[in-house]
Amino acid sequence: AINLAKETINWGQLCEKSAKNEESKHPYCTLIQSDNKFIFLYGDSHTSKLLPAAKSLFKQTNYGLLASSTRGCPPILGISRLEGSSDSCYEHNNAVYQYLIETPEIEYIILSARWTESIEGTGFDNKDGGVEPGKKSRFVIKQKDEFVIYEPTLNRELLSKAYSDSIHSLLAAGKKVVLIYPVPEAGWDVPNYIVKYSFNYPERAFDERVASTSYDVFKIRNQSTYKVLD
Repeated sequence: AINLAKETINWGQLCEKSAKNEESKHPYCTLIQSDNKFIFLYGDSHTSKLLPAAKSLFKQTNYGLLASSTRGCPPILGISRLEGSSDSCYEHNNAVYQYLIETPEIEYIILSARWTESIEGTGFDNKDGGVEPGKKSRFVIKQKDEFVIYEPTLNRELLSKAYSDSIHSLLAAGKKVVLIYPVPEAGWDVPNYIVKYSFNYPERAFDERVASTSYDVFKIRNQSTYKVLD
């Protein structure tokens, strides 16, 4: 498990933004070479955790695999982060979408992100004592010729429209789009939580139920995201 985690982190660094392999003609991370069609895995930093499984799965096919993951930047047009360089996320997504649309050998596009955190503007509260600290809305959305700060209670429809418009631009270009829907959030720092739990209950520390959270809480948390992605 530790070796896999290290491998995942290394791949995440490898496929950050526009990192590419020197031997590849594509300006993005090439995990599987192909002379035929490609699958492009695209998203925020959570996407990097999918890379080992994706490479293992798709190497059994005739498809090549490209990837790009950008920390804190959902793969959506018209948005950017509040902190850091105001244009980096916005410009990166513009460049990737242009490449996806203009590159005929890219047939499938898999989009993955922590969608719900962006839509809700907050981290996860699992209602069982696990609350992610310090999370708040981190995005600005382009509206006409200016950026406006995203506030879920005021302009949620702007982000929803950005999601929909971005995905439909890929479909209109003849791409086959696969959306990875929200995955369960923990609310806790899972490794630290398990270590603390093991002090009191060492025989049960690695039981899969220890860090589990309520499915009902998950459904409530993600109901708005499902409506947008559906």
